[in-house]
Amino acid sequence: MQRLDLTRCTVWVQELPRILNAAEGHSFVMNSVFAFAATHLAWLTDSTETKNLAYFHHGVALKGLHDAIGNFSRESSDAILAASILLSWQTTDWSGWSSLMQGISTILSSMAPWLETSIFASFVTAHPGFFSPCSSVQSSPFMDDQALSSAINGLQRLSTRLARHSTVAEPLREILEFAQAVQSYSATMQCEAIFTKLQPLRAWLFWTPVTLSSSPGVKASDLVLLAQLYTVALAVDISLPELRGAALGSLTARRIDQIDHRLRFDPSFQPQRTTELDFEGIEEAMQFPRLIATRHRLENTPISHGFQRKGPLQHRSYGVEHPSIGSTPGTPGFPSGTPLGYPISFGSTPASPFLHYGLPASRRHSELGEGSPRLREGSPFESQSSRGYGFEGDSPAYASSFHDDDLTTFPGHSPSTYPGDLLTRGVFTYLINNLGVKDVQFEELVSLDAEFLRQRSPVFGVIFLFKYPLGEKPHEVPEDGAFDHEAAENQFFAAQTIQNACGTQALLSVLLNKADLIDIGPKLQEFREFTGAFSADLRGEALSNSELIRDVHNSFARASPFADEAQRLATEEDDVYHFIAYTAMNGKLYELDGLQPAPISHGSCDPDQFPDKVIPVLRRRIERYPAHEIRFNLIAMVQDLRIRARQSGDQSWLYQEEQKRSGWQWENALRRHNFVGFVGDMLKGVVGSKLVKGDAEYADWVEEAKSKTKARVEEQEKTKGGKNDNES
Repeated sequence: MQRLDLTRCTVWVQELPRILNAAEGHSFVMNSVFAFAATHLAWLTDSTETKNLAYFHHGVALKGLHDAIGNFSRESSDAILAASILLSWQTTDWSGWSSLMQGISTILSSMAPWLETSIFASFVTAHPGFFSPCSSVQSSPFMDDQALSSAINGLQRLSTRLARHSTVAEPLREILEFAQAVQSYSATMQCEAIFTKLQPLRAWLFWTPVTLSSSPGVKASDLVLLAQLYTVALAVDISLPELRGAALGSLTARRIDQIDHRLRFDPSFQPQRTTELDFEGIEEAMQFPRLIATRHRLENTPISHGFQRKGPLQHRSYGVEHPSIGSTPGTPGFPSGTPLGYPISFGSTPASPFLHYGLPASRRHSELGEGSPRLREGSPFESQSSRGYGFEGDSPAYASSFHDDDLTTFPGHSPSTYPGDLLTRGVFTYLINNLGVKDVQFEELVSLDAEFLRQRSPVFGVIFLFKYPLGEKPHEVPEDGAFDHEAAENQFFAAQTIQNACGTQALLSVLLNKADLIDIGPKLQEFREFTGAFSADLRGEALSNSELIRDVHNSFARASPFADEAQRLATEEDDVYHFIAYTAMNGKLYELDGLQPAPISHGSCDPDQFPDKVIPVLRRRIERYPAHEIRFNLIAMVQDLRIRARQSGDQSWLYQEEQKRSGWQWENALRRHNFVGFVGDMLKGVVGSKLVKGDAEYADWVEEAKSKTKARVEEQEKTKGGKNDNES
């Protein structure tokens, strides 16, 4: 297993040295190890004699554990914990499992004063869901069959793809049949009966990696098989919370991350089209495992050794220590030195492939709704508020491209100026083109005029840019309109989990709700179908994990040779901007804002009425601001105007639109380009031209520049002072 580098992909091998270390001087721990080994042999051979041997050592270990607990001390605590953990993995009856897990909880409570010095401190911290299963499963907003159904769908697709691949086809079929059986369990079935039926899954979790290690080499399909198995375990725990983590899914989330890491970056797992799994196949197979592992980790965020966050699910913001997006060639959305941003770890919590430090920038789950955000020091998981975690910075997976939230200043961003001059039709048009959308473009609206908007029909929706009221308190009901929680389930609505991609999310909010009218392309269509049954929070996380959306978004980012490591949270004095969408669907006008808990309905509206209905809503929104505030921008998502030009036979109009497209391409290329090198060379050339004229002329030139700069600064100070006098 070490030879094949599989130890990090198992749920138990890495802990074995600690268990053996704890066994020194404690025979009951060694007997639990013997029982574990005999259980494996019995699983391989189906030998009755070996099963009896495992049963014998198990009984001896339990008796020794009982005696040791009666003489519990700091010196014996690690041994008692080791035996309890190992025996809990082997138990085959519900009462034994419940008793051992209750015992582990009591042991950890007793060890609290010295737990940080325990040899199992890191293991306890890394798997809070295993050691506190009740609080973990009860807090999840994902408590239904969505998880198990999605796991089954993934298994079915993978089984079809690998039907002729004999080494994994049969195990995949068995796992699929097991998952389908669990899904069919009656709600009245007792925990004892369900626990008994979970035994094949628990055995597979421990022994399948060992079986794979006996082969000459491990293939990509083998690792994908393991990831699917671990995903089913997580999904079962989510779907059956009354079992308190008996499927051991809490032990698998990190293993999924390790598998994902190997598949991405280990050169021996770079498949070719001729193998059983190509790049596309691996990405499809790992999509839900990656997502559910991330979800589990976020719901079980450890704060310090031996303790975990309690209460309802609290969301985190996207943060990154070094928001130097675009500095790594070929990976524009990630910090330099970290391929695809994986894995940066902090404290004891691993980073996911795309989500580094946290979770949705949802207003209802963040300090944004608490008024002015606070600057926090240390770990992103310290100093929680009752509302969750505040923003820590930009998402490392989504670069702050010029069309998006580098224009905004949520906490952790640097304050910016009004982005309206950067918000152009060409950026958004080519962004959605690169996503695979056809026959759609964007047009800026220079006035709030329904007739002006109607002339560009069909209008699929509008994107509105406005200054975000950073210090505003959250409202239980919107200031205008009404929350429609049913629409959040029936239509595509995603919580904003990516701080610096709200513009991209606003575009998708319209596109994915207009798939019946717009050709959104196969990739977005697949994403829409994949997330159709998800909750808003989970859709947001799925969006954040979409490689297509991330890469297209990041392709518009300007490369920079500099890494700005400054960390300053925005205050109420800073200007913060945000994008939201308006569209008509299901006979209503909706406002789609990922920072809100649900779509906001503004009354009845069919597509033909959209221009007349949306303009009054926008006017009311703008009227909330002071009269002197003019920093707003509005663009409409419309049908490609070249189609209308061709249909009308207007060659002049068609030529004008083609020229406009050419101009957009040129502007986008310029915006992607970093001119620092050009400016540096230009300055060197200017200075060189002065130096060749002699030192005296060069010195005069420098002094003249200083004088002009001083005069300009004094003029600015004078102007600023006069403005303050007028205001007072």
